[in-house]
Amino acid sequence: MIKAYKTNLKNISFFANVILLFSILIDPTDILFGVKRIAFLFFAVVSLPYAKFKNIFIFVIFYAIYFIAFSVGILDEQQIDYSFAFGVFTSFLFLSYLFWMNNEHLQVFSVFYKLTLIVSIIVISLYVLMSISPILEFAIYSFVAERNHFIIISRRIFLGMNFFMVFYRTAPTVVISLSVALYFLFSKRRTKYFIHSCIFLLCLLFSGTRASMLSAMLILVFFVLFYLLYHKKALLSFVVIFCFAGLFGMLLLVHLLGDIGEESLQVRAGHLESVWMLFSNDPLRFLFIGTGPGSFFYTAGWGEEVVHMEFTYLELIRNYGLIFTLVILTLLCIPFLKIANNRHYDKLLQITLSVGYLAYLFIAGTNPLLISSTGLVVVAVMFYIGQTNILNEMR
Repeated sequence: MIKAYKTNLKNISFFANVILLFSILIDPTDILFGVKRIAFLFFAVVSLPYAKFKNIFIFVIFYAIYFIAFSVGILDEQQIDYSFAFGVFTSFLFLSYLFWMNNEHLQVFSVFYKLTLIVSIIVISLYVLMSISPILEFAIYSFVAERNHFIIISRRIFLGMNFFMVFYRTAPTVVISLSVALYFLFSKRRTKYFIHSCIFLLCLLFSGTRASMLSAMLILVFFVLFYLLYHKKALLSFVVIFCFAGLFGMLLLVHLLGDIGEESLQVRAGHLESVWMLFSNDPLRFLFIGTGPGSFFYTAGWGEEVVHMEFTYLELIRNYGLIFTLVILTLLCIPFLKIANNRHYDKLLQITLSVGYLAYLFIAGTNPLLISSTGLVVVAVMFYIGQTNILNEMR
């Protein structure tokens, strides 16, 4: 009887985890279903017997930094958006997901992988539908525009061609699944993973954002080069592909970063100018403490006072100071060490997983995808990858 009860509870816990990850990855703005917080509470309650508090220090440090910076901001009479500050507070709660990242019965990565595959299929499907019919384009755009932009659809000129940009809020998480799909493609040579790799790549390319597009191409090129050099010992092929990829990458980077007339680049330039002036006026403050979460500042990028901008790591320094930001980044880098020390993974998989996580941190640096429920759950998933054996799940 007890054994059956435990088995049923594990099944319920697994189901709750699927609902939680679904709500975060498929409905990141909580607009479609509105169950993200309920799903999190449901998961935490039914999975409480399986919680392990090995990583609780990370949770505590994040909140200690939050309360210190927030308190100083109030005492210093900063202009604070309290609803935004509370949003950051609730986002940090998702770090408690770390308490369950040693439980393989949850199959965290398998669920994560499948959900990112669904996200990719949604992006590709929308892109194709909008490309074949102006009526469908208008209908899809109208539907998305009414739902608080959980998907951003626009047009962008790239290499002289006009094309759609379909940016799903959680599409950057695909870089981690892409890395794993490429590993299984090269190591197992199964058609399924070739199809998955193509789907993930197209999702990132159709997203239209520089960081996502560059990350997708860099992961692919890096993986091929490492595979040729490490596994095949094909030095000549490695050198040839490296030279061509390096030349193409530099030309592409110059093109992407050199279009100074594009509005998004002008906005980012305005952000950087404003942040530099802010830091220059009071360098000691932003070395130690910052102005606190939810604090306003003026940015020339948007021509108004805002509580957040697109440069995530500069935002961390502005809110918490350089020292606390370095502490946060150090904690975020722990999965790299866990993956490197995971005896279940060969060198190729260790490098692949690390590059995928690095790509996500890179993309999160130019989008609000780190200090959010999505970003912190991704960090927890990377802890899971480092602490367990995802090869069992993928088999």
